[in-house]
Amino acid sequence: MKKRTLILTMTIAICLVLALLLSACNSNDVTPEDTADKPQTDDWIFTADNLEEAKDIYEDFIYLSVHDDNLIVTVSDDDGVFLTETIKDETDHIDYMNGEEYYLFRDDEDYICAFNGERSRYFFIDEKEYSDHFMEFYFYLDVLTDLPEGTTVSLTSKGTSTHEENNIYLDATLTLKINYDDTEIDITATKVRNKVTYFKSTQKTADETNSITMNFSYGSASVTIPDITDWYNASAPQTESDWYVSGMLGGEDRDTIPMYYDYLTGSYRTEYVDVIIGDDFTVKNKNDPSISYSMNIDEEYLTGREMVVFDPNEEAIYFESDGGFHYLHDPRKNPYAMADIVEDQTAIYGFRPSAEGTLAIYATADWSDDEIVEKGKQERIDYHRSLESMYTMLDEMTAQGKSVEEIARAISTERNQIRLDSYKDDPEGLAALKKRNLDTYGHEEGPLPDELYQKYGSWEKVISKAFSANSGMDACLGLYDMYYDLYVAVGQID
Repeated sequence: MKKRTLILTMTIAICLVLALLLSACNSNDVTPEDTADKPQTDDWIFTADNLEEAKDIYEDFIYLSVHDDNLIVTVSDDDGVFLTETIKDETDHIDYMNGEEYYLFRDDEDYICAFNGERSRYFFIDEKEYSDHFMEFYFYLDVLTDLPEGTTVSLTSKGTSTHEENNIYLDATLTLKINYDDTEIDITATKVRNKVTYFKSTQKTADETNSITMNFSYGSASVTIPDITDWYNASAPQTESDWYVSGMLGGEDRDTIPMYYDYLTGSYRTEYVDVIIGDDFTVKNKNDPSISYSMNIDEEYLTGREMVVFDPNEEAIYFESDGGFHYLHDPRKNPYAMADIVEDQTAIYGFRPSAEGTLAIYATADWSDDEIVEKGKQERIDYHRSLESMYTMLDEMTAQGKSVEEIARAISTERNQIRLDSYKDDPEGLAALKKRNLDTYGHEEGPLPDELYQKYGSWEKVISKAFSANSGMDACLGLYDMYYDLYVAVGQID
């Protein structure tokens, strides 16, 4: 729809220009000029105040012309480059993320996803994974999906269309305001010669303001799809190993259970089997049954994806009680998390918000919907990323052995500064924030550490509130393991 709407808009613009030129040629008072070699331009503006119309205009705006061969797109924020995509054509490209190369390409009817990492090279065939990651930078620009009922919008997009030979180039600016519940999101973006170059999103609630700024740059790079003949095929059936398991599992005597070696993790897996605390089993070698390891599952190992070390090389065996998702660190052992969430085997990550906790407004969402949950997950990651300087401070002060109070005082002061800095391009917003702080706390910089301690009753709570470290929401969105160290640092986990 994005392409169709854009083409229709440009076609109308071209017809309007041609009509004006024809009118000029028919005038007795004007001598027509030869404009064959001159670019044609027209100015335009679109506005919308309803969600559906805003979606159409916004999708047209963020659509990028990426049909150039070997086009490289770089996305960066204040902390530097976090995504680079090199697009060979409409079917093949490379992502560069976290030091790994991620190739996406077509091989006849197969959708290939291949990783060239520091420790291993492997590929698998998965059309959904291919589609989810192809031109991933679009994800960072997608803001008008899954909005709650009652959302209101105000959008203005204006710019110039330049028609050179058979090409149409757009230079434009866009402003968008989104309001729902107590949340206001302001979007500012610019587009140069069809491609988005700048994007800023500021989200305000009654409690806080978060902002992210992204710059997009474009260039050329050679793309060579590697020969993956010798790479590990993760789509192929796993090979049964020389080890097997037998014994008391799930409260009953089990016959021989085959084990499979997982190339990607360097560990062994069994078929799904129910396990409980106190289970006894034996790992044996098929070739020499005298080589065996007797094991007992205790509470220490019964955490998420149950793990027990079974051999001298410290390789691991994993038991999974069902086919669902499991965390390495169990959210059920975190009372702060469980105060806001409940277990739900139908949820993508095994948990959903409770109707009675602080996340109650999210309880009615469909936590079994992969697209909804994935969108929420990425938004949550973006939020954590905006607090990166606070994470650095927390890690450094913890390593230095600073007290919880010392950390809380430094973190809360840094949090106030981040809020003020988020308005560096918005003087009116900054003035309004300082006035709210002055009215509420008596000073423009925001709440002082001692005021926060008096409000929350503990320095641990002050730190947690500074990060808005809702471990329950992280658990619902598949991020609990990723930010587990944070929960430990703020005192949620002993």
